[in-house]
Amino acid sequence: MAKRILIFEDRLTQVNQISSNEFHYYSVMEFPEIVSFIYTKEIDLLILKGDSCLKYFSKILELRNAKSKNAFPIAICNSNLEMLEDLKSKNPLTTFFSTPSSNAEWNNLSSLIIENYQNRILSHSKYQKEIEIQQKKNGRLERELSMRYFIDHEKIHDIQRLLNSIGDFEETSMEEWSQKSLKLKMLLTRLLRMDKSWRKFVLHFERVCPSFTKRLLLKYPNLSQNDLRLCAYIKIGTTNKEISVISNINEGSVRKTLNRMKKKMDLTKEDDLRFYIHQIDS
Repeated sequence: MAKRILIFEDRLTQVNQISSNEFHYYSVMEFPEIVSFIYTKEIDLLILKGDSCLKYFSKILELRNAKSKNAFPIAICNSNLEMLEDLKSKNPLTTFFSTPSSNAEWNNLSSLIIENYQNRILSHSKYQKEIEIQQKKNGRLERELSMRYFIDHEKIHDIQRLLNSIGDFEETSMEEWSQKSLKLKMLLTRLLRMDKSWRKFVLHFERVCPSFTKRLLLKYPNLSQNDLRLCAYIKIGTTNKEISVISNINEGSVRKTLNRMKKKMDLTKEDDLRFYIHQIDS
């Protein structure tokens, strides 16, 4: 079956003279004819020939892509290609060529344009996939860095408490030594246990809700790391009581922290913080 080549031009070409068994050329001079042709017929190549047709180039691209992305190649035939350098740089999938001097050259060019376009589409598709793979890798790295920051923040917080406890030993009598050393051992044990449990939690959370923390920080950059941690717990449905056990604080302190978070997020006392956090895309 002959391939359909549509030529949009200033002056009608004698298409019956250049058509062959392999290529059937159609020539139109009005933009509405282009619109009708694109939507009613399958074409294999569209050629814009002449300066006056170039003003419709962006509209034709929109029409082509609205029908089907990269449905057919578009080429521009112009005697002064040097004037089109800017257009060429912005449209790498469009072929630019001078007017063929013979019927055979028309057919050879048409064949070459279609073949090259298909190859370029494949290359472009491969390039896009490589970009997507790289973006996924970058996103994974970003989440890993975010997770690392979470973990390190928790460790720093507990290490500071540990240092404060060690400082208390300077004023400790022999009678109090045993009691304070027991508290110190408990704090060390908690630090080790929390490090392991927090790592597991963050790994799981980042897998289930990879964009949650980033979206939250974009909306509320003044939230602290502790606020973000509580938001993460709430996002997965953890109750205030469960948060108090995990964080080793009483339930009243959890409620106070959540109320402070509501103020940071410009929510009223009547607003449901949990409902609001659940509405944030993850």
